[in-house]
Amino acid sequence: MTTAIPKIDFNPYLQGSEKGKRLVASQIGEACRKIGFFTLIGHGVSLDLIKKVFFVSKEFHQLPLKEKEEILISRSPNHRGYHPFSAEATDPCTKPDLKEAFDMALELSLEDPDVKAGKPFHGPNIWPRNPSHFKKIVEEYYESLLKLGEQICCCFALDLGLEEDFFIEKHSKPMAQLRLLHYPELQMSSYPNQQGAGAHTDYGSVAILAQDSVGGLEIRNKKGEWVSVEPLTGAFVCNVGHIMEIWTNGLYPSTWHRVINNGQDRYSQVLFYDPNYDCLVEPLECCISDDLPANYQSITMGQYLQETFDKTFVYRNYEGIE
Repeated sequence: MTTAIPKIDFNPYLQGSEKGKRLVASQIGEACRKIGFFTLIGHGVSLDLIKKVFFVSKEFHQLPLKEKEEILISRSPNHRGYHPFSAEATDPCTKPDLKEAFDMALELSLEDPDVKAGKPFHGPNIWPRNPSHFKKIVEEYYESLLKLGEQICCCFALDLGLEEDFFIEKHSKPMAQLRLLHYPELQMSSYPNQQGAGAHTDYGSVAILAQDSVGGLEIRNKKGEWVSVEPLTGAFVCNVGHIMEIWTNGLYPSTWHRVINNGQDRYSQVLFYDPNYDCLVEPLECCISDDLPANYQSITMGQYLQETFDKTFVYRNYEGIE
C-alpha cells in the first residue's frame, strides 16, 4: 500500500510575504496534526547539491571497510564518524538495522566552552580521507539544511500562534545530526525479520530526508497499517520528532516509521534538526487547555538524546538481541 503524504510548496514562505508565510505554516501545521509527515518542494536547496551529496555518499560507502573504519564512531568522543553495518537498532526490541552510515554534526573547535567543559556530543567532526571533495560538499549541504530546519520551525511557531522566531533561540547551538545512509544489496532470506531500519519515532524537532528512487520508507497510519512513501526527486520528506511532540503536547504526533530493505542498494540522507543540548522541553502553554491537559514530563534535549542513543547504538553498551 502506498500513501501520498501532503505535498507542500515552501516557496511562498521563502518569498517573505506575511500571507505566504502563514499559508505555508497552516499547511505544515495541518499535515503535522493529521499524520506528522509531509513532502516539501520549492524548499530552496538546489537539486544539484542534493545529487552531489548522494554521489559522494556512494563514493564513501563503496570504500574498503578498513578505510571507513579509520573513522569509527566508537572512537569519537562526541558521536561522529562511521557506523558499521548493523551497529544500530532503531527499534531496541529487534535485531540491529541492515544499514551503515556516516554521521556529522555542528562543527565546534576544541576551544569552544561546551567542548572544554566536556559536554556530550559537542566537538569537531571527523572526516574520511576519501573522497577528497567529500567534506566540502557535505558541509555545504549541512548548512543549507540547518537553515531549512530553522525555517520549518518558524512555520511551526506561526501555526501554533507564537512569534515566528520562538524556536530560533532554542536551536541557537542545535543538536543537528546529518546522516548519510547506505542500505546494501542483500539476500533478505538470510536476514529474517530484520529491517533496513526498525520501527521508531525520531528524536528532536524535525527530520529532513532525501531518499533515492529505490524507496523503502514506510509510515504507520492511524489504523496501524504500514504504508510506503513514494520517493520524489528533489523533494524532502519531513517529519516531526518526539521533542516537538512534547512541545505541542501531542498536537503534532511523532509518527512511527521504518525502512524496508527490499534487497536493493539504497541511499538516503537525513538531517535531524534538534534543539540545544541544555534546552528544557515541556508542553507549551498555547498547547494546553481544559480539554487537553499537559500530558508530558519535562526533559532536556541532552538527557533525552543520551538515554535514546544508549539504547540504540551497539558501541554505547547496547546489548544486541541474538
